[in-house]
Amino acid sequence: MKKEVNKNLPNYLTIGRIILTVIIAFHEFGHFLLAKKNGIGVTEFSLGMGPRIASFVKGETRYSWKLIPFGGSCMMVGEDLDDKSENAFNSKSVWHEFPLLQLDLFLISCWLLYWQ
Repeated sequence: MKKEVNKNLPNYLTIGRIILTVIIAFHEFGHFLLAKKNGIGVTEFSLGMGPRIASFVKGETRYSWKLIPFGGSCMMVGEDLDDKSENAFNSKSVWHEFPLLQLDLFLISCWLLYWQ
């Protein structure tokens, strides 16, 4: 006896990937907005990982769409380096850095409390 293969599986996977992409875009856009609001420069806002498929530069920020459709990033000036320029992440006070670092934990906590 043969097992039936769900013929809708590719559709479900595509829909799941689209939903995941929307969630990641919303998440990364939150980091982007908070960084801009706090005067922190954003060097790249990207959806996906790996090599770039398409990108454009507007102002100081490169907006990218990358090959692997999982993940994303919001790279800020001075995030990894010891950069002390005016718009660098490291040059801001803890009150500017804290929301950028803890927003994820807060939103996940709210989501878990809501669905409890």
